[in-house]
Amino acid sequence: MRVMALDVNIGKSYVVIYVDKICVSEWEFTHNQEGFHYLKSQLYKETMEMVYEATGFYSRQIETFLKTEDRHYCILNPLVAKNR
Repeated sequence: MRVMALDVNIGKSYVVIYVDKICVSEWEFTHNQEGFHYLKSQLYKETMEMVYEATGFYSRQIETFLKTEDRHYCILNPLVAKNR
């Protein structure tokens, strides 16, 4: 299974792609037109699950982008994630 995990911060996100629980790629993109264009190019290389932690205002840009691209995604509750 391929998973793209995003660590969303103010103005940028750090991305890690896992294949069968092994990290195969890491990169960062800014939350601007160029950054989202690059993210889009990576999303359509192969089918993968998307997951990120809800960070309020910062993660809304990611959510809007994924909805626009009609991508399925999972948003983690930070309080639940912290306790695991």
